[in-house]
Amino acid sequence: VQALPTKGRVQWVYGNAGESGFYRTHYSPDLLEVLPVVASKEFTPIEKIGVLDHFWALCRRGDLPISFFMASMQAFKGDETQVLVSNISAYLEILFRYLVQPQDCQKFAAFVETLVGPLWAKTGWDADPGDDEQRRQMRADLLWLLGSVAQDEEILSELPRRQMLFLRKPRSIDPVLVKPLLRLCARSDGGKRFEHFLEKFENSKTPEMRDCYLLALTDFNKPALARRLIEYTLSQKVRSQDVWKPIRELLANPSSQETSWEAVKAHWPELNEKCGSIGAQRIVQSTRFLWSPEGYQDETNFFESTEHRDGLGVRTMAQTLEFIQLGIRFKEKQAHGLSDWLQKNVEAKKKVF
Repeated sequence: VQALPTKGRVQWVYGNAGESGFYRTHYSPDLLEVLPVVASKEFTPIEKIGVLDHFWALCRRGDLPISFFMASMQAFKGDETQVLVSNISAYLEILFRYLVQPQDCQKFAAFVETLVGPLWAKTGWDADPGDDEQRRQMRADLLWLLGSVAQDEEILSELPRRQMLFLRKPRSIDPVLVKPLLRLCARSDGGKRFEHFLEKFENSKTPEMRDCYLLALTDFNKPALARRLIEYTLSQKVRSQDVWKPIRELLANPSSQETSWEAVKAHWPELNEKCGSIGAQRIVQSTRFLWSPEGYQDETNFFESTEHRDGLGVRTMAQTLEFIQLGIRFKEKQAHGLSDWLQKNVEAKKKVF
């Protein structure tokens, strides 16, 4: 044990200055209480990213309450560090998809809008001439988060005009916004333009645009369309190296997850053959968000078969099942606390989902 080179009461301390180590630190309650505010004001960008990731990991394990993590994110409100905004967006999407209860959706949406809405107000849809790559990427992250999670009315109402503008003049839209734009258009469409998006995918002239439409096809949020898309990936229209990409998104989306998993099992021999060992392992890794005891047991039973396990790495299978177990425990430990925190701290949006 080495004493800190200071006198008097320590006001705050961070155990991984410069993010130079790979470990987690346990803080006393009084130090933990002040750390988020201090971090938001005093830390370097890489330390801000690191400390919030540290809190997230401890929250996932159940060592910190979800209420602390939600308050910690609030401490970084207005911060324009692109990777920090990207990470916060990812945390919020995971919470929204897997932990937020239906009755709390409006409150969670209001929290997201309050947290990052001011940043979107500063960036908006259109890039300024002086915007660097990081600011452009932050704009894309904000667009997706506010459109898919917060259901921002201004963004949703603007989608049709922006899509038409993109179709007429592709260069009128910043390329980094194309993917979230098309995915949000599909998500708010209700399934009516699924065939149109298929046609766009087939006729796209660049791999980038094919990827954009292939991923957007996963966002129509209709179980029947999810099943059809998985069957479509087995056709000659989809390259073998691309098959796992839409399946990954479908298995991560709670609205299509169950149907997609059933379709994957039904077509596993064909998928395994077309994808090869690498693609098949990526599909298996995509099941890591089956966060329910039933999902865990079903996958375990399915891949116990030597036939189904053929070509899959033992490590890939073990890591995937471990991730599912961690997710199940995360939900069990934190979902109720998240609901309580939202009910006590957030006023619901007036908009009804």
